[in-house]
Amino acid sequence: TGFLPTELGLMKDLYNFRIQSNRISGSIPTEIGNNFKLQSLYLHENSLTGTVPTELSELSRLVKFNIHGNDITGSVPDEVCDLRKKKLELFVSDCDERVRQVQCECCTSCHAD
Repeated sequence: TGFLPTELGLMKDLYNFRIQSNRISGSIPTEIGNNFKLQSLYLHENSLTGTVPTELSELSRLVKFNIHGNDITGSVPDEVCDLRKKKLELFVSDCDERVRQVQCECCTSCHAD
């Protein structure tokens, strides 16, 4: 339980961040976009709310990003989708057409959680 602190953005040598299935609430801090070395970000199966922050588009080394199983809504910003043109290979969200919680044109897998 708990939330993701904004101080995560101060962890300059963070390569992998995995915190799935922990009942984490609140929104994804925009400060995570300051973790320029981040390669994988697993936030799935929590209680996160809000939208995908545009600031995540700064994560040019990101290869894997999973946010399914949360209460995130809205459209994934085009700037974040542009990461698919770089290194982002896996992007999972709740964009399945049955629930359409997240509108995501660039997701590689859509769940209905």
